[in-house]
Amino acid sequence: MSFKDNYIKLTEKLGGPYTLIKKGIKRSTITSIMDDSMPSVENAYKIAKALNVTMEELVIGKTMFEKKGKESRINESKERKERMEGRLYDIEGLNQERIDILQEMIDNWKVEDANKRKEERMKRASKSESKKSNSA
Repeated sequence: MSFKDNYIKLTEKLGGPYTLIKKGIKRSTITSIMDDSMPSVENAYKIAKALNVTMEELVIGKTMFEKKGKESRINESKERKERMEGRLYDIEGLNQERIDILQEMIDNWKVEDANKRKEERMKRASKSESKKSNSA
């Protein structure tokens, strides 16, 4: 799906693409999106905040936090990265600097997500060990 398609899908529940004007998004930004232009990273960030979604969901239509099996998440992440790299470089009007910023943001989210999962596993392991020691 294109950025425009994702944007339209995400704004449907609020009443349509132009409803974000009420949330501070400029009409010209929305009009540009509706004309298939990619907004600046700053505007995309504001839109994601207004929609209460991640940049990833806004840009590529999926979140990496979808609940799936570990192997499925890994494979999907690899596939998504390959698709995204190809797609981002094909978007007209998006310069290399903006592409690099988006890629860095997404890479940082992946690291943060991996760290959160690691912390959760450690907490579960710690709770499991304390239960074992209490029952012994």
